[in-house]
This record gives sequence, C-alpha cells and structure tokens, in this order.
Amino acid sequence: MSEGKCTQLEVEEPLQDAGSGWIKIRYIQIVLLFFLLVITLNMRLCLSVGIVAMTTNGTSSNPDVPYYEWDNSNIILSSFYWSYAVLQFVAGNFIHKFGTKKILFIATFMNALSSAMIPMMAKHAGANGVMALRVIQGLFQGFLLPCMNGVLGRWLPPHELSSCSSVVFAGFQVGAILSSVITGYLSASSWGWPAAFYLFALLGFVWCIFWMVFSAETPAAHSSISIEERKYIEHSLGQQNDHLLDEKSIPWRNIMRSVPYWAIIIAAIGESWTTTFLTAELPSYLSYVVGLNIKDSSLFTAAPTVGALIGSLFYSPIAGYTIKKGWITTRSSRRIFQGFSMFSVSIGFLFLTYLEDRVFIAILLISSYTASSAVTSGHLVNLVDLSPRYAAILSGISNGIGQLIAIFAPILVHFIVVDEGDRFSWRYTFLLSAIIGSVTALVFIMFCSAERQWWDDVDKIKMERKTKEAKSKEGQSNPGFEESEVAC
Repeated sequence: MSEGKCTQLEVEEPLQDAGSGWIKIRYIQIVLLFFLLVITLNMRLCLSVGIVAMTTNGTSSNPDVPYYEWDNSNIILSSFYWSYAVLQFVAGNFIHKFGTKKILFIATFMNALSSAMIPMMAKHAGANGVMALRVIQGLFQGFLLPCMNGVLGRWLPPHELSSCSSVVFAGFQVGAILSSVITGYLSASSWGWPAAFYLFALLGFVWCIFWMVFSAETPAAHSSISIEERKYIEHSLGQQNDHLLDEKSIPWRNIMRSVPYWAIIIAAIGESWTTTFLTAELPSYLSYVVGLNIKDSSLFTAAPTVGALIGSLFYSPIAGYTIKKGWITTRSSRRIFQGFSMFSVSIGFLFLTYLEDRVFIAILLISSYTASSAVTSGHLVNLVDLSPRYAAILSGISNGIGQLIAIFAPILVHFIVVDEGDRFSWRYTFLLSAIIGSVTALVFIMFCSAERQWWDDVDKIKMERKTKEAKSKEGQSNPGFEESEVAC
C-alpha cells in the first residue's frame, strides 16, 4: 500500500522548471525553428519578386544579367504549391514513423539545393526547368509546418505555447521582409537576381548543420538537457510514460469525426488562400497597376510585413497573459484573434484596388498585414490545443487542404487578369479573396474548441485497458491467491 502511494506522489508531484540557468534546451529548439521559417520562407517567396526581374530587361545595373521572355509568370509562381499541398496529407505519417529531426534536415537540404540550381535551370531549361525545381521545393516544404507543430507539441508546456509559438511563427514575417528587401536589392544590383537564390541556398545549408548538432526528437532524446527540464516538459504534457507504449497508432476515425478539427481545416483554407494570394500577386499588382519599380515594389511589400512582425510578437503574449490570468477562456481567445485577423485582411482587400495614392496604399497594407499576424494566436496554435501528441498529423492535413485550394489563387489571377495593368480585373480577384477569408473565419468562430481531445491519449487508454484485462485474467487463473488476500 505504501509503495502505491509513493508511485502516486512520483507522478503528481509538481515539478520545478530547473535547468541550465535561463538557457533552456526547449528554447534552443524554438530559435532553430524560427530561423528555419526565415530561411525557407526566403526560398519560397524570393521568386515572387525575382520573377519580375527575370522577365524584364534592365532591372539590373549589370547588362549581362539574363532575362527571359516568359508569358506564364503566374503559372510559374503557382508551381511551388502543386506538390506543397498534396504531400502534406501524408507528411504526418512520415513524421509519425521517421521523426521530425531527420525529415526537417532532408527537407531543408533539398530546398537549399533546388534554390542554388534555379539560375542554371532557367538558362538551360527555361520556364519548365524553373517549375520543376519549384515543384521539388514545394514537395519538401510540405513537411515543414507539420514537423514544426510536432516539435512544439513535444517540447512546449501548455502555458508557454502562445508566447513561444509567436516567436517561431514570427519567422513568417521576418522571412517575407528579408525576401522582399534582399531579392529586390540584389535584383537591381550588379549581381542580379541569381544572387538571391544563391544566398538563400547558402543559409539553408548552414542551418542544416546547426539543426543536426543542437536538435533532438524529444526531450528524452536530447543529450544535453537536464533531468529537471526533461521531467518538467514531459509531466506538463502528460507524456512521461510514452516510452512504455507498445504501439503508437493514429486514431484516424476519431480525428476525421472531430468537429473542432474541421473548424481548423476551414480556417486553414481561408488563411492559406489570402496568404498565397498576397505573397504571390501583390508584387505584380504594385508593379503593373500602381506603377512601382522593382525596388519600390519590394519595399512596399516588406514595410507592411514589418507591421505583421510587430503584431505577431504583440498578439501572442497578450493571448497567453489573458488566458493565464483567467480573464478570457482559451476558446474565446482563439476565436477573437482568428476573427480579427481574417476580417481585417478582407476589409483591406475590398479597399485596396480603389486607392491610387501611394501613401494611402502603404497605410492600408501596413494596417492589414499587422492585423493578419493575429492568426498565430488563432487556428495555427489551436492544433496543439486539441492534440499535442498528433499536432504534426493534424497540421499536415489541415495545411495540405488549405494549400491545395490555395493553388488556384495565382491560377485564377492568370485567367481573370488578362491585362496585368487593368485595375478592374484585379478588383474581382481581391473581392473573391475577401469573401473566402471572411466566410472561413465565421465557420471557425462558430465551431472551434480549445479542449484537449480524448483521442489524443488513445494509446494510453488502450494500454491501460490491456493492463486491466491482463490483471483480470491473472486474478481469475489464481483463485487461491485471491482467497489468501481476503484472509489477510
């Protein structure tokens, strides 16, 4: 009896977050994920600015920098998302089987290699060669978000989720800022647009080295983590006995029947569409309709993203603090920030094509982008609320569906905007994006939840059931033992 009490105390005793001073191993993982987003976003988005330089004569101060007479720029931009969307449906299965460390290394390495090859392929294979490499990049970047959510689900105590995830997802804004500014600057310089692809490739290779040295699959697998920090993380997530599980299955039926998860999927569709539309098409709109040159266009794209970066570091701490203080429930917080983000972006879409003054355009873009980053405290983090254990799988499916539909954003522009200088044609595409963003936000607000779903512990439930059945059978086969116990 006393032995049983000791076991109970060992499990439920509050643990202190001790470690190596203020440098926690879990925070190192957060920093690595932040730079991963920065670098891979640069690889993904640099073509949105670079395509203008690649297809326009005279953008570089060096006349020897090549340019190409391609008339399918929007199709080239969309090629990244062809494979990016599809692979995410199965990315969770790969992660569940092989883990996040190996997959993130391979994915980043292949993206860096493809980025370095784009200038050569553009010269020797034309637009089709560039699209082939973009498909490869999309294929491997399809692993990134599911892997990142898997790392967050394994490394972050629940009360740190909002604040730490805001640091990670700030990489979206930092990557977008650097991509616009650096690509625009290099494209206009004597180095020309190829330099941007080489630079981002180099950064990707460097990140791979740091990742292999300082990362680990789980707290228990990290060689440098303190025992106190490891136990603190595992106990806060209820994962201290995961190594005892005989099998680690995926409760597919329960996941696909979860209404709160479908609310996240719908929200992901709206966020993916509006983000893809902006990142892929805004530089073209500013260049051909507003009349900005490539340098000014890149600055107009980057400046609002600075606002989004500030917003992302502002919203998440507020969300975490208000939840911790009990001023607002987690569910209400997710609903408020998701709605504020998507409704603000939608309003910005409605007004943008009616503005001609560049100052007002800049103010509108900065306001909309700043509000859009509130989504990091909405459906993006809600995945980990529902299921820390299966966050990678949930992320892969929801983001995969979102990106699969978002593929049609640049394709739609290609068919609707026949004349890229026609403001009225662009207006239809912005209106459609505003409707998609608003409707999907409403669905999320009505049906989301922040409760950890019961099926997140389905393997533990199965293990406990098997243990009880085994004990029951053992007791039935030894009736004499039961009688001696009663006699005692």
